[in-house]
Amino acid sequence: MRPAAYPRDGEGLEQAAARESLAVRNGVGLFDGSPLGKIEVVGPDAATFLDLMYVGTMSTLKTGQGRYGLLLNENGVIVDDGIVVRMSEQHFWVNTTSGGVERTASVFDEWLQCEFIDMRVAVIPVTNQWANITVAGPFAWKLLQAAGLPPEFAPDAMKHMTMREATVDDVPLRVLRASFCGELSYEINLPPSQAQALLERLWEVGQAFGVTAYGVEALQIMRTEKGYLHVGADTDGTTLPADVGFDRGIEKKAANFVGRRSLLRPAAMDVSRMQLVGMRPIDRRTKLPVGAQVAPEPLPCETEGWVTSSYYSPILGEPIALGMLRRGRSRTGERIRLHHMGAWLEAEVVETPFYDRAGERLNGA
Repeated sequence: MRPAAYPRDGEGLEQAAARESLAVRNGVGLFDGSPLGKIEVVGPDAATFLDLMYVGTMSTLKTGQGRYGLLLNENGVIVDDGIVVRMSEQHFWVNTTSGGVERTASVFDEWLQCEFIDMRVAVIPVTNQWANITVAGPFAWKLLQAAGLPPEFAPDAMKHMTMREATVDDVPLRVLRASFCGELSYEINLPPSQAQALLERLWEVGQAFGVTAYGVEALQIMRTEKGYLHVGADTDGTTLPADVGFDRGIEKKAANFVGRRSLLRPAAMDVSRMQLVGMRPIDRRTKLPVGAQVAPEPLPCETEGWVTSSYYSPILGEPIALGMLRRGRSRTGERIRLHHMGAWLEAEVVETPFYDRAGERLNGA
């Protein structure tokens, strides 16, 4: 559990989330990411095992390097995602979704105990052993530099999707440069007993940079602006990697992985499958309701898709949405009709991301 937002006097939830997202986009924010799932996978066969578990090759990671991966079940359906970091030759740090950590750890254990019984691997859930304070925004490094982090953590010295360990004021830190908001972002993992002191220090130092606390709703706005996938919101029990644009990752991966064979079944290769796309209301004012159905005629009829995530984007000044759409990626630029609670809405199918298409903001100001 964590705050949805930090409303000020007179603000509602949406107003607070909009203010917080703009504060991160234009300056710097602090986020409590402690519920984010954390698992350590250790052993001589850890790299090979993680190749089997994820879409995305983990065995080629260099020490300190991270890579995004999708976790599938035997049917090839997406059940979780996250970042895997190689800490050393036989030691990996696995981030999962907050709600998926127990499920992921159980899946790992089941495969090790029932199928890959000769693999020398230990799976150690450590979510409660590490708090997470995320510092995000174009001024993120300036704040951390003022708070005493050494220069090797500067954006030009520490690349995106890398992790470094350090001890600052006798506190062990594992710092990951990863971003779910699209801005320069540092995920600082540290012992929970030290988290409040660091948070207070960052808050005090951050006043010079206009620091703002932000919650999950602001993060959801920003990840939607970037078109980032949210497992459970933009996926369901039928969603395959190719449906969300990860077919190229499968083609490039030589090693086998759980669910791969199922991706060769006729249903998985159907060209008319639902695909994740961006949607914009034609009038640029009406927020598309989550769950609204894409339909060519009044319901009931066979749906062509639905809205999965929808927010008002403060930085763009208009509503944006993500949704599943039949043959979606081939329909960019097409006008579609959506039906919701007896009302008709019109939207346009658009490419994502909506914001910072070149990804330049990942390196900050």
